Amino acid sequence: MNGQAAIRTLLPQECRLVSLRSDSLFNHAAFKEYVTDHPASTFVNERYEYLVVDRWKSRDEIAEIIEMGGPSGHPLSPHGRGEQPWSVRRKALLTGALDLIRAQGLHMVLVGEVEARRSLSAYLDAGFTEVEHIVAYRSVQPLILPPDTRLTVHPLTVSDLDDLVRLEQETFPWLWWFGVDEWLL
Repeated sequence: MNGQAAIRTLLPQECRLVSLRSDSLFNHAAFKEYVTDHPASTFVNERYEYLVVDRWKSRDEIAEIIEMGGPSGHPLSPHGRGEQPWSVRRKALLTGALDLIRAQGLHMVLVGEVEARRSLSAYLDAGFTEVEHIVAYRSVQPLILPPDTRLTVHPLTVSDLDDLVRLEQETFPWLWWFGVDEWLL
């Protein structure tokens, strides 16, 4: 196979062949349900090492990598005699999956927060770069001031959506827009 592993989408009936990583976001039943409900979102090589993607914030043009798992569900498992090491197979899995994702018409692939904490160096080695730097601030004892005027809270209705989406787009960078689909969940 000229050194390039065949990467393809996983079929639901093959889920039992995948060894989920020990810290997987899925249990076996949830994994099979996800693969069944999202047929073009899980990619495998011939060893059933896997990569799972989802839509980013209900955006059809952006995918998010939510999990990648290697041999025996653990990226540091030893490789067999004559076999390429996991680092090489992982890069081939990622590259092949990205080709299939592009073929689906997606324009951007992001690494999810949990997956970035697990394997950031693998994604950087594969050419991923930072799109936005996120800084989270937390106050131990937040000071909550009363509003200057009376605040009215009411449930979101369909008639509010246009104003809400406009406010969202004026307030946040494009990557963080939810759009109507996400607000209707």
